[in-house]
Amino acid sequence: LLSPSGDHSIGVWSTVESRQLTVLRRHQNAVVALAALDDDLFVSASQDQTLLLWSLRDLTAVQSVSCSASCLLGVENLLFSGGNFNFIKMWTSAALLLNDKKYEKQVEARPQSAQPESRDS
Repeated sequence: LLSPSGDHSIGVWSTVESRQLTVLRRHQNAVVALAALDDDLFVSASQDQTLLLWSLRDLTAVQSVSCSASCLLGVENLLFSGGNFNFIKMWTSAALLLNDKKYEKQVEARPQSAQPESRDS
């Protein structure tokens, strides 16, 4: 089990032993979201404007990507990130590993009430 923290860290917990096993520290500001990508990779988002891609096997950060995100969702090797800027980004795990922005997709996400009204002439 993993937990984000305002002290810039990620807690790694044993649910069997009901105790914290270790603490991961690489972010420079509060960690606000976590998402699993597959059996070996997870991503953390921080207020330091970075996503870190982590290996679960050895609990090391394997890549840092510049991105402002406050929520994450991992689905079958895809990562969806969102924030306060009315867009959702989609990343493949390969794009994150390579830190390759050309494989990043971005979609505008406005609430229905914020959509511009059509005007008939």
